[in-house]
Amino acid sequence: MKMNRLILTGVLSIGLLLTSCGGDTKTTPAADNSSADSAPPNADKGAVEKFDIDTKRSVIVWKGSILKVKDHTGTLKFKSGGVKIQGNQVLGGGLVVDMSTMTATDTNYDAKNTKEGLIGHLQSDDFFNTKEFGEAALRFKDPGTVALTIRGKTQKESYSDVVVSEEKGKKVVKAKMVFDRQQYGVAFPGSSKDFFISDEIELDVTLYAR
Repeated sequence: MKMNRLILTGVLSIGLLLTSCGGDTKTTPAADNSSADSAPPNADKGAVEKFDIDTKRSVIVWKGSILKVKDHTGTLKFKSGGVKIQGNQVLGGGLVVDMSTMTATDTNYDAKNTKEGLIGHLQSDDFFNTKEFGEAALRFKDPGTVALTIRGKTQKESYSDVVVSEEKGKKVVKAKMVFDRQQYGVAFPGSSKDFFISDEIELDVTLYAR
């Protein structure tokens, strides 16, 4: 009888020990990741904002090169447009460029090769053919990408260096992009002259809220 009591006491002791050691593991609640202190995704980027652009102030600065030794720069203006932003990201929107507003701003000219001659050449059928295609367009899709339309051809392009700031209480958005003119038929077809012109055209875009 004494032996049976000892065995029973030992079994009960082991049971109590297992219960005290394992109980905490089974009942400890998991970390609460949905507490009020947890920030929702993209909360730090701020609110989504939409605005139409001020077409008088907004501008594209373009740059092209001849054999990487001489650059030409100039500007283009917009007909219309608006964008949707959040923080330093462009979430959507579209811009219409007035190709008839093309100007040249560099000083790489002489009596034979004039600024007016360059613009006339760029607007001719050899290049942008602005008589037939008076508008170009940018349609923003995913952040960092845009559908660019030139001469009726549309390609997906990337843009970078987006900076969103404020001036007198209104938003200012700046971005850069580079596109290959050959993808849009902006070229001397079958001409050796085309070899001397860089395929890459750089754009610096500045948008002022209206």
